Amino acid sequence: MKSSKLLMAAWLVVVGVLMFFAVRVILSDQNGSPDDVGPGKVATVPPGVGTTPARNHTITDTPPDRGTRHAAQFITGRVLGPDGEPVGGAEVRVSLPVNVVPNEETANWDDIRFIYSVLFIDSLEWDQPRPMAKWIENIRAQTADQPGAEQIADGVSADDGAFKVAIPRHFGIGPFRVTASASVGKAAAQGVRPNVAIELTVGPVAAVAGVVLSGNENVGVPNATIVLDDGETRFFGTTSGDGSFRIEGVTPGRYSVSAGAAGHSPLLNANSVVKSGEELSVRLPRGTTIKVIATYEPEDGPDRPLADVEIVVMEQDTFSYVRGRTDLNGIAEFRGMPPGSYLVNGKAERSVSFGEELVDVDSDKLEVEAELLFEPAIDTQVTVVDEDNQPVVGMVFYTGNADEEYDALRSAKLDGETDTQGRFTFPFEFEGPRALLFGFKQGFSMVRAYPDSHDDAIPLTLVARKALRVHGTVRTPDGRPIPNALILLEIEPNDPEAIEDLAIQIRSNEKGQYDFPYLPRGEIWISAELGEDAWSDDYEVEILEGQSEYQMDIELDLE
Repeated sequence: MKSSKLLMAAWLVVVGVLMFFAVRVILSDQNGSPDDVGPGKVATVPPGVGTTPARNHTITDTPPDRGTRHAAQFITGRVLGPDGEPVGGAEVRVSLPVNVVPNEETANWDDIRFIYSVLFIDSLEWDQPRPMAKWIENIRAQTADQPGAEQIADGVSADDGAFKVAIPRHFGIGPFRVTASASVGKAAAQGVRPNVAIELTVGPVAAVAGVVLSGNENVGVPNATIVLDDGETRFFGTTSGDGSFRIEGVTPGRYSVSAGAAGHSPLLNANSVVKSGEELSVRLPRGTTIKVIATYEPEDGPDRPLADVEIVVMEQDTFSYVRGRTDLNGIAEFRGMPPGSYLVNGKAERSVSFGEELVDVDSDKLEVEAELLFEPAIDTQVTVVDEDNQPVVGMVFYTGNADEEYDALRSAKLDGETDTQGRFTFPFEFEGPRALLFGFKQGFSMVRAYPDSHDDAIPLTLVARKALRVHGTVRTPDGRPIPNALILLEIEPNDPEAIEDLAIQIRSNEKGQYDFPYLPRGEIWISAELGEDAWSDDYEVEILEGQSEYQMDIELDLE
């Protein structure tokens, strides 16, 4: 009898321990990982960076992030000397690649907003689309000193030259920049991914000589610009009359090579290994014709070519693009396109695109085709009224971005505004930036028009309520204003008819100031960031009864 009771007691203890650990696992899963992003929360936010509260409102700090631990991943490879011998004791460093803000003069914002209105792209401020003809020029303009890459891990090579450097998984899959330093010299490689072994051949910094050849003939190209990019430093050269070039002070390693010249297809981001004493031969691509065919598919009757369609063709890695229009046969041809992966789409009057197409171009193809299908546009009537059910006249509308959010930089303004009855019609698309609209008028909170279906023409009625205004300055801890910072506003509206939360992206001006006077009442969170490395905490603005204006100065640590 006693033994039975002891066994029962032991069994209860075991069950209790198991239940305890099960509860802990469940709670851990509910907390989520640092990569989870929800309303008012931003992943991998550095601690201790906040805002300065203004008078008459309260800022509430977010709870600490208790995300799950990340398993390590590895950068592996070998360090070799100039003659291929293993090099032990070399210092190996892994860094994030450096992104540089492009030259503003090479950006065409009319083009950029059009591109964002028809393509699914999510580029960053320093990675905005640039005309293909300006792409090499844009890189060339970035000759100013670049900031150093942020080191995230390091290690030392073994006697056989092998190394294995662990990096935290929250840095993602890269690409990363890897450097090796030893007594015999240095080496660098960009575009390195975890768990893919690389070889770094160290050697002294030296001049690199080479030649730029045409794609169609084996002749040198004069006055060509060549760019070597290792993820932190860019080296530039210009060819002489016979196509030869010489670039001083280049560290041996793996580079992204770009080159271009007037009248030739540019070479975009080709990988090449640069070694001391070896000539670098760069061949410009022959160029491929991308033939875009636009076809209209009416509900009744045969398909037919669609003329005068605005077409954009954009290379995904470099964000370089070309634009054109289809002719009477529904065809637009883009000649001399370099190898790459291209997104293609267009916009036509009274027609709606079925969606973008992906076209892969390699140097062996003389021509590739992309067919864009269009269907008849079906207008949906949007009516905007105020809280007294009176029409709101003169409201203007913008498209969304790739995430179907309002973005002051990428959202395209549409022609027209609400009429005397508060009405605005628009042919919504089934997904993407033109699947929803955001409406604005001074004094009213922004509204979002998002139909359940783009082709059933069921009218929408939106209520524009009184607006809240949030404004302030983004500053460093020592008080310096930060221009062009990205300010993120996330709102959970009080409006019971608002099914989804709102996400808004705006930018600070040259004085670090921002202002958004179109906020609806609700739970409001705000944060700021600059590039990939500087993030503020998220803070909640506590809305007070009878108060419509809130000032929030955001502190953003750039160190």
